[in-house]
Amino acid sequence: MLSVDFNYERPHGDGERVRDIRDGASLKRFFKLLGDKDKTPAPGVAQLEFLRWVVFQVRIGNTDAHAKNVSFFCDVRGLQLTPTYDLVSTLVLAGAGVEDSLAMAIGDNFDPTKITAYDWAQLAHENNLKPRLVANELKRLANACLQALPKLTVALTQEGADVSMMARISDVVETQCNAALGVAPQITKVAPDLFAPTMAAAS
Repeated sequence: MLSVDFNYERPHGDGERVRDIRDGASLKRFFKLLGDKDKTPAPGVAQLEFLRWVVFQVRIGNTDAHAKNVSFFCDVRGLQLTPTYDLVSTLVLAGAGVEDSLAMAIGDNFDPTKITAYDWAQLAHENNLKPRLVANELKRLANACLQALPKLTVALTQEGADVSMMARISDVVETQCNAALGVAPQITKVAPDLFAPTMAAAS
């Protein structure tokens, strides 16, 4: 159990003196919880749903996807993820006083604009996910976002959304999705033994 104050992986911020303190909520903690068959009725399904949540947050540039943005339905069968919420493209406001570091790292990377195939492969290996699954979801969701974006932008603009803001959000989403499509094919080519020292130290 963690205090509500530890809803970010780096609970004390990303300043030089405290950024290496990573004892808050993390993707690894969530994947471990959702992979526990004593706590969730369908671990594989739950982990896939959570992976999609993670990938989508990075695609839309939501750096504020912290632990309090993940909720569960609880019943006699165990935990099940609720529908997603608080989906905000915070990268649009980067440089305007809004945090531009991820709330929870992809591998060891907190920079959403510079996530590499190695980072996604590290996430896969740390959480016992197949790298091919991560690569496929990255590609699938990036393509789905790019396909939906033009119609969604028009629809929201017609409903009164600010035109300039919609253009800025579209730019962020397009940039993030194209970056994902660039690294996805390389994820399965990252050698698994590169992560052996990290995993051994964590066990």
